[in-house]
Amino acid sequence: MRALAFLTFCLLALPLAAAAQSCGTYEAVERGDTADAVSDRCGMALSDLLELNPSLRDGAPREGTVLRLRGGPRASLNEEGANEGASAEYAYNIAGTWRGPDGRCDREAGSWSFAHDVVRGNAARFDVSEIFGWRDGIVVETVRRGTGAPVRLRLERDGDRLAVTAPGLATDLLRCPGNRPGYLPQEEAAGSDGARSAYDASLPGTWRGETASCGAVVGTWTFGGRSIVANGNDYAIRSFDGDATGIIVDLTREATGQTVAFHLEFDGPDRLRATGPDFVTTLIRCR
Repeated sequence: MRALAFLTFCLLALPLAAAAQSCGTYEAVERGDTADAVSDRCGMALSDLLELNPSLRDGAPREGTVLRLRGGPRASLNEEGANEGASAEYAYNIAGTWRGPDGRCDREAGSWSFAHDVVRGNAARFDVSEIFGWRDGIVVETVRRGTGAPVRLRLERDGDRLAVTAPGLATDLLRCPGNRPGYLPQEEAAGSDGARSAYDASLPGTWRGETASCGAVVGTWTFGGRSIVANGNDYAIRSFDGDATGIIVDLTREATGQTVAFHLEFDGPDRLRATGPDFVTTLIRCR
């Protein structure tokens, strides 16, 4: 009798165990799904699902959104297990320059640019700390420069249109003509305003030479808003210019006061050809 009761208990437990194992680290939201439906389907507590995916507290998830189910709080872009889908969508479909309905692509006012570690909205700049979500529901956690205030940006893309919402903000943007995913085309770098926009949208962060590692000093470059560090040498940015072949940055080497110019030519979203007075080097974006 005890053996029969034990067998019955095991049989009843099997469906629950299967349900709990039917979902992996991530689960795509299906049509008509709610947070409750996903938690039931994946055999997890609703409170755990909300903890891992805070964006669910804003309302029902969109179809196609990828939710994190395992492995602790959502990963940042620099951690193992980051939401590669959201990062790829941001890097290849959102990165670059967008304009408002009355804005211009070559002016800060009325335009936005999205780079892998900084977002510019008009003249305001936001440092990117985390990205999560998927497809038309990218969420970008940022910190506003100058104030240190955390700002959550929600980006909903529909082809060449992008809706940006944040507390106290809602704007619709249009992709700048010819703005290829991941970086600005060379033509839009012409002139100082376009060159600055191209630089802000595509370059900030660390790049490495073809034979260097991202953690090294020699062989790496770091592009900042006001300075460039190349192979451990600090350069202060003086001005920008550009032409059909790339961006020209005029700099002052801080150790000597010598003025130099670097010519930066894109070769895809993650490759850059840098030319100086006595060198030519190919750089690869560090991820």
